[in-house]
Amino acid sequence: MNFPRRIAYSSIILCTLLSIFAARNLNAQWRKVAQLNSLINTIFFNNEINGNLGLITTGRTSNDFALWRTSDGGGTWTQIKSIIGPASDFAFSDFTFKDAFTGWMSVTSSFGPLKTTDGGITWYSQSLPNTAHGGIFYNKRNKVLIQNGGGYASGNSFISTDEGITWKIIPLGCDQGFSFFSTMQGVSGCSDAEITNDGGFTWHSVPNVSECYQPLALKNTSKCFFLSETSNLLYLSVDFGQSFSVRYDFTSFGSSLDVVTGCIRGDTNLLLIQSLLNGAFYSLNDGLSWINFCGPKNVYDTRFFVKGDSVFMGDTSGGLWLNTTGIGSNSTPQLSLTNVNAAPLNNCQNFDTTLSITFFDSCNGIQAQLVSASISGSNNFLFSSPSAIPRTIHPDDSLLISYNPNSSSPDTSQLHLRFHLGW
Repeated sequence: MNFPRRIAYSSIILCTLLSIFAARNLNAQWRKVAQLNSLINTIFFNNEINGNLGLITTGRTSNDFALWRTSDGGGTWTQIKSIIGPASDFAFSDFTFKDAFTGWMSVTSSFGPLKTTDGGITWYSQSLPNTAHGGIFYNKRNKVLIQNGGGYASGNSFISTDEGITWKIIPLGCDQGFSFFSTMQGVSGCSDAEITNDGGFTWHSVPNVSECYQPLALKNTSKCFFLSETSNLLYLSVDFGQSFSVRYDFTSFGSSLDVVTGCIRGDTNLLLIQSLLNGAFYSLNDGLSWINFCGPKNVYDTRFFVKGDSVFMGDTSGGLWLNTTGIGSNSTPQLSLTNVNAAPLNNCQNFDTTLSITFFDSCNGIQAQLVSASISGSNNFLFSSPSAIPRTIHPDDSLLISYNPNSSSPDTSQLHLRFHLGW
């Protein structure tokens, strides 16, 4: 992920009078991009192959189960009804893809998982009996397809080496998601953590970790995170999942008893989670501390997704939301002028103008950083500031612009300000 965001402002300076500032705020807040039929369970994009292909599952009862697809990166979504199988209603759960066309979807049904060979337009059952709504993962290196079975499979799971035609039972009593450090080492978020060192053929348990719906193994590192929806604890491992320690306790965030979804996403620079009461959180220090940036709220056992610079999260009523900055609210800077001398334009005189600045995220009160400030055009305008730049601005921050004309003719310049707010 690559998330730096800047918000730029500019104005015209005419003698000591400044025009209205114009902002380019890059939609710097949560935006609702779609309204689907019901609670959003899982959001998925085929990032490694075709980032424009996305799938969403909705619903928690047989009356509102639905599958949605996008082919334009999340701009528009179409409900997919071409599902071939002996069951009429499937509770859709997780996705994995081999390439741009061939993929699988785990379902709560006695006839799953489902397979597609046309990029998710049509799906058909692979007739694996007694499968649960657990995680599913295709390992491209050793061509192993792993389907968690959970309680529906008497404490077992399944692997296939022929893309789902035949299956072998393995002792993996789990119905949660997978995440891999590399092609051979991975984890699954069971009641205890489960780890593999041979690409998914065999697994063994690591105790003292609570259930995690969707763990996160950071690629090309030895570090992974488990966010437990049963204990509201965040666990960290630095040895490929062989041992864990509690990194953060979400039991009480502020004054509210929160409930996390069990899904954690991110990379070595940024971690993200979602909760029921306070919405979205991000961490810039490996989960040691967290910043709430509002956003949609969702229940346990749901998955959001990070696609490039975009964070897609769903809510309990079918709303799909997008954030690309880490700013929770519509934080438009307030800029105002003080002690302005309304001198005639044909008689410009020496005068100092103070520009007051107010800019923060009203979701969490975090102040913006003034990254740079400059003046272009006439040399008769000088810029000064009470403290260094870059700096985090304070509630009563200001900038000073001095004007010292060399002639009686009007001068024009442009003031440029750049701010940073969010992650």
